[in-house]
Amino acid sequence: MPVCLAIQCVVVGALLDALVFLEKKGLIRLTLVGVSSLLVAVMLIMLAGNIIQITITWTWPSSCTISTR
Repeated sequence: MPVCLAIQCVVVGALLDALVFLEKKGLIRLTLVGVSSLLVAVMLIMLAGNIIQITITWTWPSSCTISTR
């Protein structure tokens, strides 16, 4: 789980950097609605990834985990 959280933080940071880059190049307009909708879309994609991760974790059979005894 901590690895997944770290990956998500890196991805969100990279997406924010990309947003700033696109705005500086003039490829997106700097409006509250435009930027907000882009960020909401990215966060919804991240939320869907979290839900998929939770589903896989809950349905993964416990017999498949490696025992450290």
